[in-house]
Amino acid sequence: MLWTLRKFTGKVLLSVLKPLTLMMCSITYAQRAEEVLAAAGYHIHIDHNPDPEGCRYLVRVSGGDPDEALHLLAEQGVKVRKVIREDEE
Repeated sequence: MLWTLRKFTGKVLLSVLKPLTLMMCSITYAQRAEEVLAAAGYHIHIDHNPDPEGCRYLVRVSGGDPDEALHLLAEQGVKVRKVIREDEE
């Protein structure tokens, strides 16, 4: 987990940026997500999905704001099949 300090209405708040897991249906999209997010300073790890019914690749994202990561991928046209947030597992 990454801890950051953020300003909010004049007060400094400590917030936790939780890791994100993205399901991708092709290695091409997984590698493209890795390229886009690594260039923006995120830490990326690509795994095979153990569930045979789901998409084949899991992209684990940490080291930054999860919502911003999703925004960057959308801007670059990288298709994400499903988003799994750590607090939803």
